[in-house]
Amino acid sequence: MKIIHTIIKVILVTFITADAYAQFEVQVIPYKILNPGNDFSISTGREYAKLITLASAIKKNIVIYPHTKTEAALKKLSINTQRIITEDDLISIGNTGNADCILIGTLSKSKGSYTTDSILYSIRNKRIMSKSHYKSGSLFKLAEGELNQIFFNVQNKKRILRESYADIAVVLDLSYKIAPEWNSVKNGIVKFVNTVSDNWSVDTSVNVLPFSGSYSENNKILNLNSNFELKNTLSKMATKGDTSDKNFKRVLEYSIKNMPWRRKSDKILLLITNSNSDKTGFIEKYAISAKMLGISVSTITLGLLKDRDTESFREFSGISSGRHYNAAYHQRFYNESGNPVDVFYEGGRIFHSLVYNSMWEEGLFESSSNSEWAKPRSFLTEIFYDRLKQNINPYNLSEKYHIISSAKILNYARLENNIESIMTQIGNTYEFSSGKMKYKKPIAKVQITDGTISMWIKIKEEDDLVFFKNMNASNDYFHVGAIIKRNTNEPYGITFYPDWYATEFSNDFIPEIIKTDLSGIIKKPEFYLSNGLFTPPFWFLNLKVERVEKYSREHDIREHASP
Repeated sequence: MKIIHTIIKVILVTFITADAYAQFEVQVIPYKILNPGNDFSISTGREYAKLITLASAIKKNIVIYPHTKTEAALKKLSINTQRIITEDDLISIGNTGNADCILIGTLSKSKGSYTTDSILYSIRNKRIMSKSHYKSGSLFKLAEGELNQIFFNVQNKKRILRESYADIAVVLDLSYKIAPEWNSVKNGIVKFVNTVSDNWSVDTSVNVLPFSGSYSENNKILNLNSNFELKNTLSKMATKGDTSDKNFKRVLEYSIKNMPWRRKSDKILLLITNSNSDKTGFIEKYAISAKMLGISVSTITLGLLKDRDTESFREFSGISSGRHYNAAYHQRFYNESGNPVDVFYEGGRIFHSLVYNSMWEEGLFESSSNSEWAKPRSFLTEIFYDRLKQNINPYNLSEKYHIISSAKILNYARLENNIESIMTQIGNTYEFSSGKMKYKKPIAKVQITDGTISMWIKIKEEDDLVFFKNMNASNDYFHVGAIIKRNTNEPYGITFYPDWYATEFSNDFIPEIIKTDLSGIIKKPEFYLSNGLFTPPFWFLNLKVERVEKYSREHDIREHASP
């Protein structure tokens, strides 16, 4: 009983702390730039402070102290953020305003990657409440990663309301072939489920069904109903055994025909494998069964499978209205001059680049899912090699790259993959789909312009409609935050996620790095769809409203004549 009481006490403290944060006002100090240069000036510290401030308000609903007041307080106290700041300085800064906590940190840049170290300091309690150390190739990803660490016990703000049930089955290759990526796969599964379920705000049931020569249909895990249960279950699993088509068939059949799929649920099956099953000849059969039962199947194939090995998995996803991804890989090599060369791999094709670009995490190809013929991203240069003579996969790149490139290599970094990224992408195709998920219908449409390009956007919330009506009446330009999505049915190939717009932020809160306009997005859609804050990407646009049209709530009687 003592152990139970202790656990309950810890849970209560966690929730009390989270509730308290929601009432706190957090003051963010411009970050100290450790190694300023021409492309990494001291002003980047101020911009980054705005970025993480904005991310905190949007994702965690944290109340943020205005930056103009922070700058005024620093000037009044003669505090230079590039020099030493003591605990007494933090208390003095806090005493100039009403903030309860101060977020302060450092920012550095090396070889195209950013690193931040920060602390959250409580003015009220005069102690450090949390710390963060994070590294990323993008300031956007850096801010999001730091945010999750520094406010680890604050729940995400609920932005999406769905009247739906989600049933998820993860059919998982747990043979020894998946061992190199097992940690990435575990983390990716958690991110996938969190994305689909909107952090478990939707009634969600998850089933993990592993297969290999040592796992069969008898090793099934059923009805996980929380993030803790899912993480705990995955932590107890281990890769073992060789590939087994027999057990794969059994698990796949069970997942489709015998899983406890709820009648009104959104049914999602995620298949992850590093084993070739083309010779089994049964995948198409189960794809048709999944489609008839309303199960959407998405598939991920890992590094041992070349593009020609993945055809049956692509068909599986295509027939059942899902998505297919080949995992992509990146490894940095250093030539005889000590200069870095970034090497990338996906589906049997190899590329190198003298310039690192984080877009590889979204996949190496621009649009087509068929990586055998797809056009690579612009920063990549393909290395052509004889596949009959050289059996290359991402795990032996360090041994084979110098052979096919004739480059003299002195050293290399560890191999990276994009598995977690693509699982989040797949999750977003369900979270933001317009299919079976039951969303509120739009109540109005608004024509917006940046002075050059005009387009219509949909509105679902009354508060958003009032805001756009007021902006229409003012006839002025303004900044509004929006989630950008690809939509080939729209005139420019993109649209805005209509359930939520950020309309409450003044210009003081919006860093230049996150500002854009319609023309910029239309000219470089691949960039704006692959970058930005959060996933899917979030940007602030400078717009003016040209027209507002509210949808009629009345129904045409002739609609009943439609079959």
